[in-house]
Amino acid sequence: LRLMVHAPDGTMVSAFDPLHGERVHLVVVREGLDHFAHVHPAVGPGGHLSVTHTFPAGGRYRLFADYQPAGGRPATAAAWLTVAGDAPPATALTPDVPGEVMGGGLRATVTLPAAAPGGAARIGFALRDAAGRPVADLEPYMGELGHLVLVSADAARYVHVHPAGGDRAAGAVAFDAHFPAAGVYKGWAKFRRGGAVSTVP
Repeated sequence: LRLMVHAPDGTMVSAFDPLHGERVHLVVVREGLDHFAHVHPAVGPGGHLSVTHTFPAGGRYRLFADYQPAGGRPATAAAWLTVAGDAPPATALTPDVPGEVMGGGLRATVTLPAAAPGGAARIGFALRDAAGRPVADLEPYMGELGHLVLVSADAARYVHVHPAGGDRAAGAVAFDAHFPAAGVYKGWAKFRRGGAVSTVP
């Protein structure tokens, strides 16, 4: 992928300040939200971005680029692209939070008290390993105990938040998210242990 980011006034962003350890964070999701990737493009001369990504299937993909223009404020750019090839339909989304979810060798009990559009919602993760033991060895990942991305079912709304608190020894991490509108969202939380990053959908 070769990408350019344009500011609201239409000018191309040519220089980026670091944002959580990287100059650009690119999130890739397939329509239907059955594929997720979080990658970091290389920034070339003049702000041209490039990254290699393997798409698992054909179909429409939504790209979200988190960035901070040099001297400016953090922002997100978004676009659609179409990948040719067989595009099997994604499984329909079924809300499973609050509750227990699994991914990346982790079990997570996820809590979400009543959330309303525009208001703060605290999303808590109590992490255990595959044997059911509380995770006590979380490592900082891009300067944080975790990262959480949320995308609405129609891939129109995007939220990327970092921990508001946590207890590393107990494997507990909490995020404060603001949902821009009501509806179904899919989330992906990323945590690091032993140098490896796990994704919990």
